[in-house]
Amino acid sequence: MIQSLIQRMRQVSPMVLLIVVAGLRCPSAAAESSPLRFTFLDGSVVHGRLAGSDRPQHVRLVNDLFSQPMEVPLAMVLDAVVPHADDDQTRGDQADATFRSLALLLTDRTRLIGQIQSWDDNTCVVETRDLGRVEFDPQRLVSVTAADLVPQQILALAHTATRWQTGAGWTFVDGQLVADRGAAITVGELQLPDRFHLHLQIESEGLVDLEWSLTDLRRGRAGQGGPDGRVDRRGGSLSRLPSERFVTRMEWFGQDLSIVRSNASVSDSAVFRSLRPSGVLDVDLYCDQTNGVLSAYESGQLQGRVGLRDDMPIKRRSILLENRGDPVVVKRLDLMRWDGIDPVSRRLPERFSLLRDETLLGGVADQWRDGQFLIAGHSLPDGQAIDQQQLLRMEYGRQTTPELNDTCELTLQDGCRVVGKLVGQSASGALLVQGHANVRYEVESSRIRRLVAAGDVAGVGDEDDPVAAAELIADGIQLRGRLVNSPAEAVPFAWRPNVATNPLPIVAQQGVRVEFARVSAGGQAEAELIPSVQLIDGDVVPGELAAIDREGVKLIQTWAGPVTVPTQQVVGVRLQRSASAGQTSLESVLTVPRRLKNQPPTHVLVSPAGDLLRGQLVSMDRTRARIEVREITRQIAREDIARIVWIDQTGQRTPASRFAVQTRQGARVGFQLASIDGDQFQGDSEVLGHCVVPMQSIQTLHFGDRPWPVAAAWQSIPALEPKTFED
Repeated sequence: MIQSLIQRMRQVSPMVLLIVVAGLRCPSAAAESSPLRFTFLDGSVVHGRLAGSDRPQHVRLVNDLFSQPMEVPLAMVLDAVVPHADDDQTRGDQADATFRSLALLLTDRTRLIGQIQSWDDNTCVVETRDLGRVEFDPQRLVSVTAADLVPQQILALAHTATRWQTGAGWTFVDGQLVADRGAAITVGELQLPDRFHLHLQIESEGLVDLEWSLTDLRRGRAGQGGPDGRVDRRGGSLSRLPSERFVTRMEWFGQDLSIVRSNASVSDSAVFRSLRPSGVLDVDLYCDQTNGVLSAYESGQLQGRVGLRDDMPIKRRSILLENRGDPVVVKRLDLMRWDGIDPVSRRLPERFSLLRDETLLGGVADQWRDGQFLIAGHSLPDGQAIDQQQLLRMEYGRQTTPELNDTCELTLQDGCRVVGKLVGQSASGALLVQGHANVRYEVESSRIRRLVAAGDVAGVGDEDDPVAAAELIADGIQLRGRLVNSPAEAVPFAWRPNVATNPLPIVAQQGVRVEFARVSAGGQAEAELIPSVQLIDGDVVPGELAAIDREGVKLIQTWAGPVTVPTQQVVGVRLQRSASAGQTSLESVLTVPRRLKNQPPTHVLVSPAGDLLRGQLVSMDRTRARIEVREITRQIAREDIARIVWIDQTGQRTPASRFAVQTRQGARVGFQLASIDGDQFQGDSEVLGHCVVPMQSIQTLHFGDRPWPVAAAWQSIPALEPKTFED
């Protein structure tokens, strides 16, 4: 079987599944769905409301920032969960713990929370709160559990394909993780909680030599290390360094397993013989990272427990798998929350019924009658019947089957979990999910609190295109994609996400911005100072200074051509770099003597060395500036001037902008109208007129008024008046 999976890694063909629809009753449409936090394959995060789509394997995301819903292929979604105040991404899919409710797990991992209505040889009927009445073949039943004991699942293996490093000997095939050779290492970024329960099923047809360990390292880097990325030593040292942390790992070699907590100085280990046949591992690991404890169970029986606590516990969030032997297949990896209480250790058969009084029966129910399970092959005092309230857990000895890559998992508010393909939406807008064995579920989006998808790494965006690699940032949105012209006439811009199929017209509002990717390899171009004019409203306009005269400041502007900026709008001109002037020198030059209070200086010239000269600027051309100092007109060579600063500038600020652009060179300008033409941004400025800005030069585009403050103009300081005898 393993060899056949390895062969299919190189030739995975699309699978076609013919399914017959079975009619089911569904609750009536509920109120508008609560926002979910969507996490996408390219790292984007968006808060929005889930809605159905007419397109198979698609969902719609509704956010008030966009005037249209976002149409998203399910392959682009990692998960969508109800956000919590503590931002805990590992809360899991807790079931409704109503006392009379049962949790029925099916072979496709669908979980139904509700009450059994009927059960015969061919059909079991369960009434649920969110799915209504569901019928299924009892031969698909894996387990029946009291709802208050159902573990909170965080992730299943089939929906973690994009969280693992592949290509280094490890590959995902049909929802299973396969190592086709030895010396293969992979890291899974699973966001492990502080306490967790991990159910592992692994098979091998050859010599087994496999290690499982906790790590902080990310995909592409092997080993187990601390927060600084340093790999921890495992032995050979006579003394323990304060910085050395404990390693947590399990090793499987042949028929033996070991669990270990160790560092270079001390270790705690447990070694035991597997209860399973050769080449088969089926183990439950319970890990408490706070207290440094790891326990291993097989068939319900405690096989080993190790514990060493760090002085400052490190909570590791990823798993490392290293295969050093023959090929292996990870068939099941279920990550669940754990409350830290060790399960009772007892050997359990493959098929059993466990009651609340700890009675263990070696059989399972095959029928249901009047609120009681009928156990096959057991004589009980009440006539081979167990009341529902007596049951803790019933296992049928069946295994869940791996899902296809294009399935998704929906967890509802009552704890029901539906596994299947999205095939469209109903007339009422509910999501239609095609499940296993001819079953179709109709799921109201308002009842969904968690969606998990497998994801597909193909075609997630163009990292080399700085426009396509941009990110739209707003409250609850970090969405990668590209800025385009809007198809809606009333809205100038739209956002085309890398993970969606349609452009989204952006309803402009304050606090929304687009961050464009950096395109300079060395960053030197961005570090260069460009000549610019600073305006009173905070804008910084780049351009070559041609002249300053009575008409204003004349620029040769690369965006708008030759322009003249009125002097009442200008607070400063920067020509080149300058050293910082001392605070004492600045206060001195801004202090106006009593004899000049009727004709105070209006400008300060700053030299490259930081020297200051105050006066009244008369004019400036390409070679020199003319400034009146103490009623004498002086000429200063232009190369000796780094900055010109206006004193007591009181001009009026331009009207609020609808868009504002910041470039990598430090320019920033507000615009009233704007659009995109190919690789150019076009906008109309109150001061500059029509501008054309290369998209590659833009660092940030802001929607709404300028986010930067009004320019802080230099203010003159009147000299102190002398005190007289009368004072």
